[in-house]
Amino acid sequence: MNMDDAKAEIAKLCKSLKEWKNDGHWEGTAFVPFWGGAMEFCIDYYTEDPPALVNLVRTILTYPNDLRGPIAEVIVADYHREPPYELVDYGTDKDGNDRGPTVAPRDLDTSNVWSYLSEPRLLIYAWENNADEARFSVGLDCTWDTDHGVGVRFKRFQIVESGAQGDVVY
Repeated sequence: MNMDDAKAEIAKLCKSLKEWKNDGHWEGTAFVPFWGGAMEFCIDYYTEDPPALVNLVRTILTYPNDLRGPIAEVIVADYHREPPYELVDYGTDKDGNDRGPTVAPRDLDTSNVWSYLSEPRLLIYAWENNADEARFSVGLDCTWDTDHGVGVRFKRFQIVESGAQGDVVY
């Protein structure tokens, strides 16, 4: 199997798949059971083993257990461990427009966290990765840190790291 064959196999798992030339990754949208819906994704496909890449993507995109609960728990725990520096009232300008970022409430918990998160993205790394380890990350925009968002990194479908999206996801 060559990389074109791998791309064709992965495309069968996705709603859409496009390649970014000279950038080494594919992007698209796929239904992801562990998310319970569609997610945008990015697959960095630098690998010498296209069949292993297909197996890795298939393993992640078909994992049946819901991971949203553990993701919510770790995001809420991180939030309360290091409260965002933006938890201040920036007020409004002379025209009544909000001058600061929208922030999450002080009582953020797993029952309301999803209303402050958006744009879920899945990132799958091909290098030094295999279906047994299934390393991937989920990144989300959040209202309390609009510059950085939040991210959660997984190995074997267990959370191994969480924090700012740029630190954890990419």
